[in-house]
Amino acid sequence: SAIIHEHVSDLFPGMTATGCYQFRVTRNADWALNEDVEDLAKALKGELNSRRFGRAVRLEVTQNCPKAIYDYLLDEFDLEEEQLYKVDGPVNLARLLSNFKRPHLRYDSHTPAIPKVLKKSENIFSAMQKQDILLHHPFESFAPVINLLREAARDPQVLAIKQTL
Repeated sequence: SAIIHEHVSDLFPGMTATGCYQFRVTRNADWALNEDVEDLAKALKGELNSRRFGRAVRLEVTQNCPKAIYDYLLDEFDLEEEQLYKVDGPVNLARLLSNFKRPHLRYDSHTPAIPKVLKKSENIFSAMQKQDILLHHPFESFAPVINLLREAARDPQVLAIKQTL
């Protein structure tokens, strides 16, 4: 954004820039996937592609953005003034934090654990027959869930796989 501010006159040659203000629009990501869908990956890809066209639900602008500008944006995105948030600082902190090079101020990376009962067993079904298994995400790995689905898909005795996400 600093580069755009610096070169805004280059972006609009022959025009006089009277201001440059950051804004960010948050859109609704409410997905309605049919549970009987044949190709889940294809359906999710379609939902992800349409996400940028979803209904706007929030507008963030810099604190110094003039009322005329944010009123225009509210109108363009069909938002009410209650959905406007004036930000005193960078509009997108995620981008700022992604470039933060102070490792001593960051948490150590976390590697999710595999439960002991699953480390000992080669087959997840046999481990489940011995005892119930509760996985606590993100502290424990999601790999056992993937392994369960893989084993279930390959097992001719399994008629259906049902889960709640």
